[in-house]
Amino acid sequence: MTKTLIKARQVVCLDEGDHVYEPGYVFVEGTRIAEVGPQSVLEDGRFDEVIDLPHKLLMPGLVNAHTHSPMSLFRGRAEGHSLFNFEGWYNTIRVIEQVMTPDMLPPAVALSCAEMIRTGTTCFADGR
Repeated sequence: MTKTLIKARQVVCLDEGDHVYEPGYVFVEGTRIAEVGPQSVLEDGRFDEVIDLPHKLLMPGLVNAHTHSPMSLFRGRAEGHSLFNFEGWYNTIRVIEQVMTPDMLPPAVALSCAEMIRTGTTCFADGR
């Protein structure tokens, strides 16, 4: 089982104490996180691989609980229109939705997924 140490400038935990270790580490054994803590308590020599991220933040992935991934194609199309009323939504977003074809969906979803990965989103729920 591979033992990997990841060191970072900051490590944010979602544990009961909401700990932030600065600098911190995450010890991964195989495919599971085995330890998280401050670098000051590290014992050298027990790791197969060390990944040093001295200027990075290491944190849990983000969850997008509601998205409409094909709508990434609509970005910028509603500028200057309010989407908080029916008329604004219907005359901007709905007009574009009506001309979409099924072959437009896969590239739109791929674009959305690439953007979410780039910004730290690790899972999402797509709306209808």
